[in-house]
Amino acid sequence: MKIALDVAQTCVERSGCAWHADALARALADLLPPEQLMLYHHFGDWINGSTEAGTRLAGVEEPFRHLDPAAAREIWRAIDAGDRMLPGAPDIVHANSFMCPRIRPARLVYTLHDLCFWTHPAYTTERNRMLCQTQVLRALSAADAFIFVSHQAAEDFEALFPDWLGQSGRPWRVIPSGARNRPERLSEPVRRFRDPVAPWLFIGTIEPRKGLAVLLDRYEVYCSQSKRPRPLHFVGGVGWKAETLLQRIEGLADRWPVRRLGYLSEAALQSAMEGAFALLFPSVHEGFGLPVAEAAIHGLPVLASPVPSYRPIQAEVDFCRDLDAENWIHKMQELEASERLYVEVSHATLRAQGGRTYEGVARETLAFHRSLATPRGRRPRLHPPGMAPATGALPT
Repeated sequence: MKIALDVAQTCVERSGCAWHADALARALADLLPPEQLMLYHHFGDWINGSTEAGTRLAGVEEPFRHLDPAAAREIWRAIDAGDRMLPGAPDIVHANSFMCPRIRPARLVYTLHDLCFWTHPAYTTERNRMLCQTQVLRALSAADAFIFVSHQAAEDFEALFPDWLGQSGRPWRVIPSGARNRPERLSEPVRRFRDPVAPWLFIGTIEPRKGLAVLLDRYEVYCSQSKRPRPLHFVGGVGWKAETLLQRIEGLADRWPVRRLGYLSEAALQSAMEGAFALLFPSVHEGFGLPVAEAAIHGLPVLASPVPSYRPIQAEVDFCRDLDAENWIHKMQELEASERLYVEVSHATLRAQGGRTYEGVARETLAFHRSLATPRGRRPRLHPPGMAPATGALPT
């Protein structure tokens, strides 16, 4: 079996979906011989101006990497029209970027990270909303199988398309994402607690959906009540509708210890997490929430909004539950005031994350790929354990 993996998003400044594609590619490469894996750096309607920054793996075929945009676009038009075969003749093509080209005879596995462009349309642009909605609707007819990166993503899909998965007979799995890297050694919670300048950390794209206006409100109150407030560092690129947020961050930086670090390299990001005090993540909606998983695997306390995709952590760590605007600030102050509490929450968060990394994600994904290796026309009806095929009910 030969797998072609969509890594188109890794060629530009990366957000969660791109890091997912990169980490999955690297983990699959550890499980498969190089000749059984390919990387597609242009994919369907996602045509990059340059592929220089994209994921690279030694010995793995990269048929689109050196093509200019015009040549790549023409090839994908021909593939979509059925006039050209896929480069490398893969058996499985795994889409990660929401793009859904029509491909034959390979089977198309379509990853759904979230459906925020339907469930929370105000938090994206009209262009992005229409693009993603169009591609998901194409996937309903063109994709052979679906992977959801969290139960939340699957539940959102079920709410929008009631029982479509059960009625269509398309194979699907919920394969939760994980942290990309397990740190070689954990920084000691006591050291972080006793470091007065270890910062509160936000990781993610600067955009309204991440709840940053609320975070800035809370931090401003926290600073006004603290004799020596800890710094607040923002890590991440700039996303949709960010102008007002950027202006406010700059304004607060004139009065309080606020810094915007911008988009960081992988090594710099790991260093930022190792030196942080805790993660503040008030996002309105997440398909998975990679920063939460990665902060947790570093043993950082996580104060996050009650988004269902964080349920495994919030269900296990009492301190992190039921955060509203008032007790959010109170819990920040509690973490600062008690070394014992801080260490307990740090250890509890690490246990709740369970150490899940992309090694496990890749193994489950590969098993799903292999389950699809049946002749076309004999498509199996696969459901997650405990699923009732007749109802399409989703696990809670």
